[in-house]
Amino acid sequence: MCRKITDIISGAQKFTYSFEITPDIKVEDVENPLLDPLFYSITWHAKLYTFENMDIAPLKLVENLRNNKKTILLHLSCDKLKTVYLEKTLDYLKSKDVCNLFVLQGEAFDSNSSDFKSTSELISCIRKYSGNYFCIGVAGHCEKEGSIASLKEKVNSGADFILTQAFFDPDVFKSFLTKCRSEGIAIPIIPGVFPYESYQDTNKFINICKIYVDESVKQIMRNKTGIDIIKDLVHQIYTEMDVKHFHFFTLNKLERALKIINEIK
Repeated sequence: MCRKITDIISGAQKFTYSFEITPDIKVEDVENPLLDPLFYSITWHAKLYTFENMDIAPLKLVENLRNNKKTILLHLSCDKLKTVYLEKTLDYLKSKDVCNLFVLQGEAFDSNSSDFKSTSELISCIRKYSGNYFCIGVAGHCEKEGSIASLKEKVNSGADFILTQAFFDPDVFKSFLTKCRSEGIAIPIIPGVFPYESYQDTNKFINICKIYVDESVKQIMRNKTGIDIIKDLVHQIYTEMDVKHFHFFTLNKLERALKIINEIK
């Protein structure tokens, strides 16, 4: 029976983690016995596919990981998505015993290419077709103006949890968490972490993902190792905000992520 993300992270008494990976990862990398994430999230990348059938990289990786009894959180974006393909995908996921979705608008979203004009609209359609079978996550942007109102709309449409974009200052997450709770958003909020080693690594990640990082924080990042920064980040959130589960954006560099996780532990 599929385990929902909200159930997996509920009541955790110690540090736990999950990994984001992309569909081009080698399956043998995931089979490393030293890895023990609660789940793997698989990115979608709609612009790479024509969506004529189920033979696309994200769904093939879903099947491979499910054959190895891994718990999956599959990304699904509005971009290029048609209702017929959505329904086929939902049926396919049910057949593979996958019940967790991370619903996004998509990069460089073109509303003319899709039957869904917003993340909330896509969530509503999934709920209408599949009821409460799927546990649905949505993205939280800690420093994006107006993001709280958008999140409330997604929660009202049926979102079950929030997974944040990466950040590098624990106060940023604390402020975001406080704002969400004050606005009545009560669903779980999972902090997203980018495990980096050098400032050059993370600067590239920041630019690609369009993350705002205050210059004072960047200066600290230049002067301290990535391992120390992430250890301090996780420690403060874990101890001061009673958050136990963290999601790592690995860029498929699982050994690097594991190295930092072992330091955290």
